[in-house]
Amino acid sequence: RIRAARRAKKALEALAEAFAKETFRDSQQAAAVRSAEEAVALARETQLQSANAFVATRREEEECESELQVAQKALRGVGPEKKKREKAVGQAQTTVESFRSGPLATFRDLRDRSAQAPSSQEAASEVLGEEAAPETPAATPEA
Repeated sequence: RIRAARRAKKALEALAEAFAKETFRDSQQAAAVRSAEEAVALARETQLQSANAFVATRREEEECESELQVAQKALRGVGPEKKKREKAVGQAQTTVESFRSGPLATFRDLRDRSAQAPSSQEAASEVLGEEAAPETPAATPEA
């Protein structure tokens, strides 16, 4: 009986030790599971934030692409408009040059001649050999 009691006691101690080890292992595994669950939750939160940032960045990219297309379309229209305006400027310059070399040059020539030429009365007096008589009525005697 003593032997059986000692064996039973040893078996109980071994069982208690095994139970303690299992309990410790269970608590370690439970802690590992909690840690893994927290890591998964954190990863999901990070993924959600990253997805939101991606969506916002994608929207911004699409807006930029749209603005780029509008700008490129406007830029394509600039070439023909520029050529049209350059042609108009060339025509205006030709018109100005024609005016300067034609009517304006003639006007300046006549203006310069009239400034240098004696007055018409002086010219007539010289041709007739007479002195220039004033044309004002106050200068002629009234009889």
